[in-house]
Amino acid sequence: MPDHFTIAVNGNHPIVIDILSDVEKAYGDKLKTTTKKIDAAVAEEKRFEETVRSKKEEELTAEEKSMREELSKKVVTLRDERNERLREIGSENKLVKQIIDLALLTNGMLKGKNLTDFIQRSISLIEK
Repeated sequence: MPDHFTIAVNGNHPIVIDILSDVEKAYGDKLKTTTKKIDAAVAEEKRFEETVRSKKEEELTAEEKSMREELSKKVVTLRDERNERLREIGSENKLVKQIIDLALLTNGMLKGKNLTDFIQRSISLIEK
């Protein structure tokens, strides 16, 4: 199975709406704060790029190059922080795992132990 994959989720489905509202209640402030930091860092990076846009790479000073690199690293670090938090939230929620496994099953990518876990989780969710 690949390390990363993309799935499409119907955001209007009642289960997805419930999951998102649960996440919003539990982690909304933290995620909003991180998202605001990301937006600010991206805006700062854009402003900087606009100021040095007219210069060629060779014309940039060492300070400008380090500033560009620092801003880029800041954005990447903040995005990684947010993604890691979302991964933690997703791994703690059985319904999120179930939705992901359904998408994998649909594409024939769910096999072995993961398939067994999916079936057992399905049974436990149905029993609720």
